[in-house]
Amino acid sequence: LETATMQLQTAGLQIDLAGFRSPVFNTKFFERRRPGFVVNGLPTFWTSDGLYFLYWCEKETRWKGSRWQDVSKVQKGAAPGVIAAPLKTDIRSTQAFEKGWHEFSGQAWEALRGAGVVSVVTLRLNVVTLTLAGFGRPELNARFNERFKASALVCGRETYWSTDFR
Repeated sequence: LETATMQLQTAGLQIDLAGFRSPVFNTKFFERRRPGFVVNGLPTFWTSDGLYFLYWCEKETRWKGSRWQDVSKVQKGAAPGVIAAPLKTDIRSTQAFEKGWHEFSGQAWEALRGAGVVSVVTLRLNVVTLTLAGFGRPELNARFNERFKASALVCGRETYWSTDFR
């Protein structure tokens, strides 16, 4: 398992999941370790559309996945989830990919023997980019990159800037 120091020297990890009944979880999750995204002292991992995230659930000693609406509840100690890793496993390991996850069907938790991590990739760049189109003002139809340095934060959250920093 990589040390935390080694992981901080990168732009983060990408964790790929597969084998779930719901296709929204068979996707890539990208590490977010900036203010507002940390849970229980660890980074969270988000889908590219920002609708789902993975977090370390201290109460259950496992990684769980939940909807974006639950992040503030999770940060306050709640443990909601729609998918859950096996107990006491580290999904960040680049050596052993954890299978045997559970998925909530809406009625009950189901064990899925083949569901879980299929790859863990170390990222060289991990910046969220938004592209806006369809606005009457041409300068708004542009690509915007996430900025998370202290000088660019608003209320402790990252902001998005055009590539010419306007």
